[in-house]
Amino acid sequence: MDPNLQHVLKRLRVMVSDYAYQKQERNFDLFGINVCTVEYDHQTMLFSIFERQNNGTFIFDDIDLAAIEIYNQLVDFQLVF
Repeated sequence: MDPNLQHVLKRLRVMVSDYAYQKQERNFDLFGINVCTVEYDHQTMLFSIFERQNNGTFIFDDIDLAAIEIYNQLVDFQLVF
């Protein structure tokens, strides 16, 4: 597995295990630019991914699919540079 994908998955797992707030939010940046913001809602157990480049929103109930989407967004953004 790609180390970058493993890093994304690790950050998502931390969000799921952190119960300090009902909704956890993390930014995924590349070159100092926000590529996407991820929100995890403990009540619904859903990941919402807000893509900055195309202003899209994706919702996942599976941590692996959410990680793949974030990873793909980071790779696509990197290809622009």
